[in-house]
Amino acid sequence: MIEKGLYANGIEMLVPLTSVEIEQINRAISSCYLAKAYFHMGEWSKAESCLKSGKDIGGSLGVCERIEAELGMNSDARTD
Repeated sequence: MIEKGLYANGIEMLVPLTSVEIEQINRAISSCYLAKAYFHMGEWSKAESCLKSGKDIGGSLGVCERIEAELGMNSDARTD
């Protein structure tokens, strides 16, 4: 849903998948896709928080890093 631009629907679907009961890889990837959705909805602090959570959880097989670079949120791409 996030990849198709259905951000609100994607958020609704992914938020439950960030719960601690969910497997690590699913929590990490869900958090990173939430970051992408929030970013595109203009909610940058939520996007940063979700991306940090996804990276902190770990085990996303490069998904968080790809999304971070795609959104220009990585420290290498920042100019602020």
